[in-house]
Amino acid sequence: MSKHTFGKSHRLKSKKQIEWLFVEGNSFIEFPLRVVWLCTEATESSVQIAFSISKKSLPKAVHRNHVKRLLRDSYRRQNQALKSMVHEKGKQLQMMFIFLDKQLWKYHDLDNKISVTLKRLQEEL
Repeated sequence: MSKHTFGKSHRLKSKKQIEWLFVEGNSFIEFPLRVVWLCTEATESSVQIAFSISKKSLPKAVHRNHVKRLLRDSYRRQNQALKSMVHEKGKQLQMMFIFLDKQLWKYHDLDNKISVTLKRLQEEL
């Protein structure tokens, strides 16, 4: 049984990498998420991800943090298939999930959307 972890090495933090992701990356919208992703050749395969919510969409920081926590948890539970696929292809995947809605979502609904989004991302890779 594999651990469902979301460690430091899986977080996309570098400002340069994030800028490069938006310049060179592909994107699609699976409401309420916009996914920006970039798949590159790499000697060491890895998946890095970041989550973002506009202050304009959800003005209260507590709500933004809550939604990001739900997104991270849902991704953490469902990322195994994506990680194994990227590892098999020997690629490096960087992506950012941007929450677009102005309303708070329940965990169950976000979990379903993350599932659909990850399946679509696997198809596009």
